[in-house]
Amino acid sequence: MEWEANRRLARRRRLTVPLKRLAASAARSLLRIGRPPAPIPPESRVLVLALNRGVGDMVLLAPALQSLLDRFGGRRVTVLVRRELGEWLARLVDGRLGRHSSDSGRMLCLEESPSRRRLLSALRRERFDVAVDLVFGDWRTQVLARRSGARETVGVALEGPVLYTRAVRVSPQDHAAEMWRRLAEACGAPVRGPSAPCLHLSDAERRAAAALLAATGDPPDVLVGLHPGARGDLAALDRRWPVGRWARLAAILESDGCRCVVLGSEAEQERLAPLRRALKSAVWLVGRTSLPQAAAVIGRLDCLAGSNSGLVHLAAAMGVPTVSFGGGVHLPRWRPWGPARMHHVMMASPACGPAACWSCRWAGQACLESIGPEDVARWIMTHVQSSTSSETANCDALS
Repeated sequence: MEWEANRRLARRRRLTVPLKRLAASAARSLLRIGRPPAPIPPESRVLVLALNRGVGDMVLLAPALQSLLDRFGGRRVTVLVRRELGEWLARLVDGRLGRHSSDSGRMLCLEESPSRRRLLSALRRERFDVAVDLVFGDWRTQVLARRSGARETVGVALEGPVLYTRAVRVSPQDHAAEMWRRLAEACGAPVRGPSAPCLHLSDAERRAAAALLAATGDPPDVLVGLHPGARGDLAALDRRWPVGRWARLAAILESDGCRCVVLGSEAEQERLAPLRRALKSAVWLVGRTSLPQAAAVIGRLDCLAGSNSGLVHLAAAMGVPTVSFGGGVHLPRWRPWGPARMHHVMMASPACGPAACWSCRWAGQACLESIGPEDVARWIMTHVQSSTSSETANCDALS
């Protein structure tokens, strides 16, 4: 009988102890309600999780990361990134990552760790005070932030529960750049000045881009960039405008006196082969430029047309007008960041809601096919003419 009683007591303890811990955690959370969180000291050691997959994400979060580096000092900030985007992110934050100077942050690549257990052990040894998650909507980075050993975890909460100790509640209609700006402000690092990042390119990369454009002959009055590709690992929806429509658009622009510059990666050569055969005087740079050289080329363009991709976000950050397509993307969050008069998004129909692409069964190629090349060319020429008239007005004012 005594053994039976002890067994019942052990079973009761197994049930009640977790409930007591959960009740204690809920009580601590209730006590914090209505009380503003304590400010994060500037001498804190900060871990930044920048495990985003796209170039466009890095362009949009760079101002918030720059503010964190300014607030806490580069030597106290460690940024965890993916290897293929680490160097690109360093260019967007004044080169303050990965260099051994008094004001540079440390950059860790996720692929350098042999296992997740080794990574967590290395992070815990650093004894971080704060872990800032710049990836929203991914529970894996939330778990990584909590298991890093940091006392405070900060992140964006779109909807539903999150694992952060300090969550920044935002609306799904907010732009991604605005979300990351508010996240930096929650850490005591407000984004000052323009929200566009400053991209650092070497003189050799600028000269290489100029040589690629000069090799095509006399420079035309108008250079229009075309980027027919897009990242294909975000969803099953194909967000790319059909290649035949790109060929028709290039023909219309060439007849209007513009020279087209086609940009893309080596992996897109086969898909864009019909476009290359249809073009006559276009500058074909698909697979011929690195990402920094493509950025230098974009800086010389009068307008860039493309899918909602990293190059379009980069052009918007550099002040180049853009025309992009809204098929298969949540526009309120991922449209090019900047004035709407400079960055036009083509939709299949004015009745289409900008946030309905994910639930629409026609999203992707089916809706993008209804967008005519003539409409896209008209918006491109509108941007080109407005920029030309503004430059003329500035010249008249200076004279």
